[in-house]
This record gives sequence, C-alpha cells and structure tokens, in this order.
Amino acid sequence: MPLTRGRGFRPLAQGEGVYFALVDRTRIVRCIVTRDALGQLANRPLTIAHQESVFWTHYDEIESAAGRKYDAGEKTYGMVTVAPADLAQSAEPLPTNVNDALAPPRALTAGIARIVSALGRARGRPS
Repeated sequence: MPLTRGRGFRPLAQGEGVYFALVDRTRIVRCIVTRDALGQLANRPLTIAHQESVFWTHYDEIESAAGRKYDAGEKTYGMVTVAPADLAQSAEPLPTNVNDALAPPRALTAGIARIVSALGRARGRPS
C-alpha cells in the first residue's frame, strides 16, 4: 500500500536529520531522512537550519524512497530511515572538510582552466 502525506504532521529538523510522518491508511509511519542524505541532495554539508528547506525541495524523492523502504519492510525500531544509499547518487561526493565545502565545484574549476588555456593559446602564449 503506498504511503501518503500525513496532514498536520510538520517535519522536525534535528542534528541527525529531518523527522517526518507518512500515513498507511490509518497508521502513522514515522520516518527520518538523515543529515547525510540531505547533504547529498544539496551537494554540500548542511546545518540544521538548512535541512528543512532541502527536505521540502526534494520531498517527492524522499517520500518515494521512504515508501520503497516501508513496502520492503525495512524499518528500524519502527521507523523508516532514508539514508544516502536510498537516494539517487549525487554528481560529486560531499566534501570532507570546510575548505573543500567552500571551494567551487570541480566541474566549474576544470571548465575555467580549459577556458584560460584556450585563451592563452589564442593569444599565442603557452598554457
């Protein structure tokens, strides 16, 4: 049976992720999407303050993953946990430190390097 959105159940952002509820007919199904899973969706580490906005931006994907896990009977202590592996893989792995998190994405820096190199060759300078 597919899970549906529970009316009146507001998500709650905590240090470990965002807790939310879905409904299976008349049964409330407690769920959490982990902070790491939300970070994967956002392609960056998140503070608690930013988790809820990412949650709402990707709610359909999160809800689908929770539904698949619920249908497969994958609950821990009566709760469905949506982890990074349950979601589509992000384009880049999450940074492991703050300096990497603040750096521009690798694809952007690689593109800039190609443009600078091409401009140097067009002007007759070695790259």
